[in-house]
Amino acid sequence: MPEVQVPLSRPNSNRLQQLGLLAGDEGQPPSPAQRLGLDDAVQRLSSAPDERSRYDAVLQLFASLSCQQRTPETAPGPPSSQRHEQHQRQRRHLSPAAASTVTQSLVASVLSLDRVADYTARALTAELALTCLDLLSTASSAPLDDQALLSIVSYTDVRDPWTTHAASRLAARLVSSHLPADRPASFIVGPLLQAYVRPVFSGSSDKVTSSGRPVQFHGRLSSPRKLGMDNMPCWKQSDPPVTSVFRWAVENASTSLIAENWPLFLPVLLVLVEDHETHVREKGLATLATFLSKCTLKTLRATGIGNLFEEAVFPMLLFLPNLTPEQDSANLLRLAYPVLLQLAEADPDPQSHKRRRLLDRLVRDGIMAGYSHASQHATIVQVLMHNMAAAVSCLGIFSVKHLQNLLRMIESVMTDPFAIACPSTVLAAAEALDALLSHCWPRITETKHAGHILRIITICWLNLHDQEDDTDQAATTSGRDRIFKQLLVSSRLFKFIWAGPNLEMQHKLAEALSQEPRLAPLFLEYASPPSISECRALARE
Repeated sequence: MPEVQVPLSRPNSNRLQQLGLLAGDEGQPPSPAQRLGLDDAVQRLSSAPDERSRYDAVLQLFASLSCQQRTPETAPGPPSSQRHEQHQRQRRHLSPAAASTVTQSLVASVLSLDRVADYTARALTAELALTCLDLLSTASSAPLDDQALLSIVSYTDVRDPWTTHAASRLAARLVSSHLPADRPASFIVGPLLQAYVRPVFSGSSDKVTSSGRPVQFHGRLSSPRKLGMDNMPCWKQSDPPVTSVFRWAVENASTSLIAENWPLFLPVLLVLVEDHETHVREKGLATLATFLSKCTLKTLRATGIGNLFEEAVFPMLLFLPNLTPEQDSANLLRLAYPVLLQLAEADPDPQSHKRRRLLDRLVRDGIMAGYSHASQHATIVQVLMHNMAAAVSCLGIFSVKHLQNLLRMIESVMTDPFAIACPSTVLAAAEALDALLSHCWPRITETKHAGHILRIITICWLNLHDQEDDTDQAATTSGRDRIFKQLLVSSRLFKFIWAGPNLEMQHKLAEALSQEPRLAPLFLEYASPPSISECRALARE
């Protein structure tokens, strides 16, 4: 068996078995196909005319390399100690020059994504190529050059269509083994960002200077962007894919590296989050979220990049149906709101004017405006309600300025008689209501807001009961049960923040329970109305 166990995906394992290229049992001599020399395998790979031929050539190269890694134990021949020494000599015979030749062939013929039409087919071939590089690293001490490392890095993200789970793990292992603990920072700053990424994005944004710093005067004319074939920006035609390489750089950069070299990151982040293609914006927002998690408040404030990110991301809060497809809009909103919340939470002081200004703007011009434009789209409403809870938690008591408007939004969702059709949206609204109860309770107790909240909870509860017999679907029943449980939580929270005994309110609740017994689980302690003497005592007070 191979000494280096490499997990391959099922299609590659099946193809190896079909071609008879899998290593045999211990002591079994290699098949004639496995005796094919590395030079012949590399030649077949270099001359492969199409993707299928290239795939089979890499399979043969993998078989040749894995055959060299086998240690026969039971085959007839010299004693075991002599066989072990012979095997070690065979493994060491692969010179750095030969390993470098094989590596260059794999990188140029397989890992390069230039003019690739079928990413799915190339993903399987690339997985085998990375496996071969992994085997080469055990048979030779030849290091990988920067270009090879850049190509390997582009396969580390399993979300990319040109890679697989196995290929992603192999790529990550190869990069980590060839970048010692003290080298990743220099590799990210030098060969990756300065030598590769920066020239590709040069002149792509008019919000930064050529050195990557924010433009101080915005009246200048924007420079024309570099375009390639089909009027597509050059960075979208780069090989290896610059977005994947840059994402890896952000994920592996330290806080200190970003603080010292933020101008290398800024232009790329701005271009990605402002691109006209939705999937590129999504990648840009995800990468920006990772960048902000490693960016200190000092860096955001002193350099002004925090304001740039805010202005770049905020317009996406209004990418709403019908101008934007509902699913694309939901995907963007799910990423854009957390990024803006990150920018606000970078300042840990809840009293900070800049923090409160951003959060107020997010609630007023984002959540409220978005709801007024897309309230008929359940998926969008769910995203807005979820982020309303997050924004209220960040604002704390300062959310009271929005209390009335937010309660109206929550009411329109939770009291909708057809809300059971989308239980996740109702649950998100109930969680937003709980956030308001938790942070705005000083303005809720003994005010009209208390009656408003009580009406929301009770109407939603009764609507759910009214629809219990309308459907027998298991999914709907499960959603209804979750809403029931959430309403019980909301009612307990509402009763907990109630300021002192309110006998008048207790009497009203008791009367309501007598008329509508289905509300009893919400207010069990008020099932018995207060006595007349207690009400008179309350009136005298």
